[in-house]
Amino acid sequence: MAPIAQPHHPPRVAAVGLARWDDLLFVDQLPAPGSLAIVRKTASLPGGTVTSAVALKRLGAEVELVALVGDDAEGQRIRSALAREGVSTRWLTTVSDAPTSRATVIVSANPPERTIYCRQGARLSRGNRLDVDAIFAHDVVLLDLDDVPLRRFLVDLPAHTRPTVCLLGTLTHLVSLPPRDAIELALGHDVLVGNEREVMAVTGQPSFDAAVQTMQQAMTGANLRACAVPRDVRGATAFTPRERWDVPAIPMDMVDPTSVDAAFAAAIAYAVALRWDWPIALRLANAVAALAARAIGGQPALPTLAAAAALLDTAPSCPT
Repeated sequence: MAPIAQPHHPPRVAAVGLARWDDLLFVDQLPAPGSLAIVRKTASLPGGTVTSAVALKRLGAEVELVALVGDDAEGQRIRSALAREGVSTRWLTTVSDAPTSRATVIVSANPPERTIYCRQGARLSRGNRLDVDAIFAHDVVLLDLDDVPLRRFLVDLPAHTRPTVCLLGTLTHLVSLPPRDAIELALGHDVLVGNEREVMAVTGQPSFDAAVQTMQQAMTGANLRACAVPRDVRGATAFTPRERWDVPAIPMDMVDPTSVDAAFAAAIAYAVALRWDWPIALRLANAVAALAARAIGGQPALPTLAAAAALLDTAPSCPT
């Protein structure tokens, strides 16, 4: 297996999605309906697509975040946090007619899981002015949008404007759609990233293997070329219409799973922009996600490329 190496030129990624302020509450275990849970600790930090943008920057990519924030304290905190990380905010627009989106995230230690209660505020939607030509000039465009009309518009554009752009979409906001609509929209991306539950929900299948087979069949003749899936203790999987790769998990003490999926998606975007082979991309994404889980909120522990490579030097490396 080839080692992870610093590229000669940093990849350029535009992350289009949601800038959100998260309040995290940590409990020992998720309470049953109507019962009580003691909050052991709390944290507040940026969330949503901001996490992927920061993860990409830590890896060494040139990143621009395309999102909206409100004209409030949370919006300013998000802007300041991105500036400290070196993420470009020229397309982070402040609006006066809506507050910054916020979420309360309940994180449990047993099981290691999180539940998100989102208060929708400023968000990109169809009709917002976007510099599409400049966005599509990046190596990869990470689409993490919850507005279906806007996402459909952006997915349909490249064939007519920039056929060389790579659209990498997350499944997070497609799972609420009927499976037929979700699959149709998903197939318009070049690459998809989503966890096991999301892949099963989008395909309407009761098992992961059946979901993979359904996606592979649907991908034949479609724009979608590959899917990458973080699978917790089972490692990670990537597949194309005819191939599948599975890599083992990296043992790591999990403190907070909140940012794992966003960190994984960012690492996949980084690897796709550099055209790395899928086994290498999966190993990198596994390492980035595992390291992100070490800290409350995930972002403080998002690694550099060198730190992820150092972890991989001691981690299982053979695809199964």
